[in-house]
Amino acid sequence: MNAFSVIKVFVLLSLHELLREAFQSPSCFTRRQLQLYSLTQLYAVKTKNIGSSLPDLSQKSFPTAPKGGYDLIVVGSGPGGESIAVTAAQLGAKVAVIEKRSTFGGPTGLTSKAVREAARRICKAVDQVGGDRRKQIRGLWRRRFPQLKSEAEVLQAAETRDKLRKNRVDLYIGEASISNKSLSTLQGSTVLDVSRGSSAVELLSTHVCIATGSRPSRPSHLRSGAALPFSKGRVVDATEVGNLQELPNAVVIIGGGVIAVEYGK
Repeated sequence: MNAFSVIKVFVLLSLHELLREAFQSPSCFTRRQLQLYSLTQLYAVKTKNIGSSLPDLSQKSFPTAPKGGYDLIVVGSGPGGESIAVTAAQLGAKVAVIEKRSTFGGPTGLTSKAVREAARRICKAVDQVGGDRRKQIRGLWRRRFPQLKSEAEVLQAAETRDKLRKNRVDLYIGEASISNKSLSTLQGSTVLDVSRGSSAVELLSTHVCIATGSRPSRPSHLRSGAALPFSKGRVVDATEVGNLQELPNAVVIIGGGVIAVEYGK
C-alpha cells in the first residue's frame, strides 16, 4: 500500500468516525444533510487525482507507414474493429486502424461501458456510507454522472490504444476517405487519405475493413404494430441512455443484444 492509499484510508476512517458522532449528538445539520456531505467528501477523496491523471489522447503526428503499405487497414476502432485489427496483427499482418475520434468506440458500445463503469463507482461510494441507498445513488448520479462517464470514456480509449500498441497496430486519428487513385493507378491495392486539421497522409493497403459501427434503430412502430413515441428522458434509444440527467425509477429495455445486456446489468 503506497503513501497516498494510507492517507486515503485514514481520511475515510476519520470521516466515518466524525459522522457517527454527529449522528449521535444534536446538531444544526439534519441526518440527510450529513449523509449527502459524507457522500460528497467520500467521492472527492476517491477521485481526488483522477482528473489530473487521465491519459492524454491527443496525437501530435501520424505514424510512419511501412514501405509497401499495410496488409490491412481497419476504419473504425469499436469492439469489432479492434478485434479484427488485433487478430490480424497476431497472425503476422501489417495492420493500421483509422479512427476520427480521440476517444474510441461507437455511440452504443462505448456509451454502455462508460455508463456501467460510472454506475459501479457511484454504487461503491454509496455502499461505504450507508443510509437510504436509493436516494443517495440518485443524488450522486445527478451531480457526478457526467464527469464519471467522461472519465470512463477516456480510460476505455486508453486501454484500447494500449492493446493496439502491444500488438504493433499503427493508429491514425483522423477522417478517412478512399482515394480515386485506388480505381485508376494501383490495381489490387487501395489508397486511403487520412486528414486531421492541416495534417494529411496517404496510406496504401491490400485490404480494407470498414468497421464504423452501427446506430440505434428508431422505428416508429414495433412489429406488433404498437407505436414507439420517442421522447426525451422517457422513451430513448441506446445512445441517449448515456445522457440521462435523472436516474429513472424503473426501466424497460426492448431488445436482447449485447448493448441491452450491458444496460440491464
